[in-house]
Amino acid sequence: MNSTMKILKFLFMAYILLGLCACDDDEMTVTPTVSFKETAVTVAENAETLKVPLELSAATTGTTVIYVAMKEGSEQGGREGSLFCNIPAYVVLEKGAVRGNVELTIIDNDYPNPDYSFDLEITKVEGGAVIDSKNSTCKVTITDDDSKQSVTIGFNETSFEANENAGYTEIPVLVKGLLSDYLTFTVEATDGTAVSTGDNWDYQLSTPTVKINEEESWGVVNIILNDSKATKEDRSFKLKITGIQGVSESDTTVGIRENARECEVTIRKVVREAMFADSLIVVSETMKPFEFSVALTAPVDQDVTITFQPKEGATAIENTHYTIASKQLTIRAGETTASTTISIIDDKLGNHDRFCEFEITDVTGNVDVVQGTKSRLVIENDDSSVGFGETRIAGEKGQTVRIPIRLNGLHDKRIVIDLEASMTGVSNPIEYFLLLGKKLEIANGDSVVYAEVQLMRPNVTEYQVNVKITAVTTEGLGVEAPLEADAANCTIRVLPLMTASASSEHSPASGNEGGAEFLIDGNMDTYWHSKWSSPAAELPHWVQVDMGVEYYVNAVEMWRRGSTNNDIKTCILQLSNDGLQWDDIETYSFSEAADKYRITTFDVPRRARYVRYYITESNRPPFAGIAEIKIDKTPIFE
Repeated sequence: MNSTMKILKFLFMAYILLGLCACDDDEMTVTPTVSFKETAVTVAENAETLKVPLELSAATTGTTVIYVAMKEGSEQGGREGSLFCNIPAYVVLEKGAVRGNVELTIIDNDYPNPDYSFDLEITKVEGGAVIDSKNSTCKVTITDDDSKQSVTIGFNETSFEANENAGYTEIPVLVKGLLSDYLTFTVEATDGTAVSTGDNWDYQLSTPTVKINEEESWGVVNIILNDSKATKEDRSFKLKITGIQGVSESDTTVGIRENARECEVTIRKVVREAMFADSLIVVSETMKPFEFSVALTAPVDQDVTITFQPKEGATAIENTHYTIASKQLTIRAGETTASTTISIIDDKLGNHDRFCEFEITDVTGNVDVVQGTKSRLVIENDDSSVGFGETRIAGEKGQTVRIPIRLNGLHDKRIVIDLEASMTGVSNPIEYFLLLGKKLEIANGDSVVYAEVQLMRPNVTEYQVNVKITAVTTEGLGVEAPLEADAANCTIRVLPLMTASASSEHSPASGNEGGAEFLIDGNMDTYWHSKWSSPAAELPHWVQVDMGVEYYVNAVEMWRRGSTNNDIKTCILQLSNDGLQWDDIETYSFSEAADKYRITTFDVPRRARYVRYYITESNRPPFAGIAEIKIDKTPIFE
């Protein structure tokens, strides 16, 4: 007995010791589980978001990613779950976190529907945790918040348009609310400028009663349209929803939205106009015969005959540069186009591109001509030639004018051009101009060279210099490059220099401050100033620029002086042709010292010789100062 007790005592102590050893040496840990904190949640349809809590049984040593999804086949009591909410694919718990939320976005559909439920399911876990199989799902129920007793109808738009040649049109009626049964409504039409009876009727209501089936959200009112020729104006009539029948469930009320009960329908007149099919046609001299077409904007029920002719001023001449089979075409009833044939004549000569413009001169039938319609035919020259790129050019005294001479075509060796310049009515032309180089060469591979004429400054207002190509010598050309007859001469109009004047000025000049000449010296650091020495000139002041001759003025720009003393407060931009009668163009008001300049740009260039600024107010009365006046101008050739 004693020995047995001793053995049992020994075994018991050994067990205790082994247990203690196991506790000290055990490095195994229990794997955390992931579960839903709640197995069922409910949320209203208008809640916008729902947070479904998740939890870990213990923290993991790193980041845990929990994947969730809608359990397949769990949907109940509604349409597809995607119509009710958006479910994120996963939830991330950072190291040490044991709680998180699946955040669902709830979609409010704004129409009555049964409550909807589905199961969220934990599908996968990454990061040292496993799914708790007992609490891996959570039932989500979305309760409807929309009234189940109200359905309204009304026109989707209170105004509607349709073209008269459409044949018919459908005018939509919108249902708001969920139809549990079919619905019918009645519509009546009231004539306005559009009429539904008579020989020239415009429309007919083909569906005075419209049916909308269960769960549909639209109905359409069908209108038959008549393509009337009796008027050229738009016409209109009104539609009105007059009654509703057909919803059988007693707990559903149906009404008409008063602000959408009526709809005004406008029948747009389809304008039938004659025009050219192409406004611009560009061809080469070697172009094969091609079709030239006229067209209608819409078909008509009778033949239409269109007559056209080339306009005056064309450089492409019929039967010299092109032939056309017919200038009178008939578009058959129901069709929209008719064509003829144009053939190009290759003159084998070097010349400029040629053009002609066709215009419609007569139309038979109930058809108008598109205003301003024309078709421009451009025949591109494909032969080599030499000539001035510009036959009229302008320059100011003291300038060196560069006139381009262009080769149209290809060459492989050498082209030598002989020039001469002349001026009529003077005994000593060298006082007026100097031709810098009487023999020029277009190098191999180039296509342009420049004739240069230095303009002198005699005591005359303006004069003309004529520059002429007298000979073209070609060597080694694959094709000849003759002189273009209409590009052998260039006229230089030599214009006087601009001058500036003022009602008063600081004189003599002191540093960068002085007289009116500083207005047009191209230097922003110099400026005109009104007379400030005793006695100072009083307001108003004026400064003006005389361009010497009339120009087309595209824009005018004025800069105040560059210092902090920006004296001008208010001034008027004026233009004149004679320096006596002035047109007020624009009034400028300057707000502060940093407000430095004003520019006026003309959409349509103004013809003028003089530009003036009339100064009425100053920030430091009576002083005024302007740094620069810049004029964007184009010479006038008449």
